[in-house]
Amino acid sequence: MTFPELVEAVRRETCWPRTKVERVLRAGFRQIQAGISRDGEVCIFGFGKFAIKEMPDRDALDFRTGERIRASGKRKVRFTPFGRTARAARNRR
Repeated sequence: MTFPELVEAVRRETCWPRTKVERVLRAGFRQIQAGISRDGEVCIFGFGKFAIKEMPDRDALDFRTGERIRASGKRKVRFTPFGRTARAARNRR
């Protein structure tokens, strides 16, 4: 689902104007982002957990030259669904 699709789905369910739905969703995403930056994770009861995962250095291939290179590690956000969200994701496969 894309952001515009999410906006449209929430707009249909709430009967709010599209601009209000966009402002609310963007504010919610900003709060999740701020919580991850501050605490390293955000848990939303009944939905799931967003957390930072450290990715280690790894071997990679430079496609232009074909030589092996060392790619540095990075941090990325992972989402782990809880409860109904997790069951819905498993049953969808």
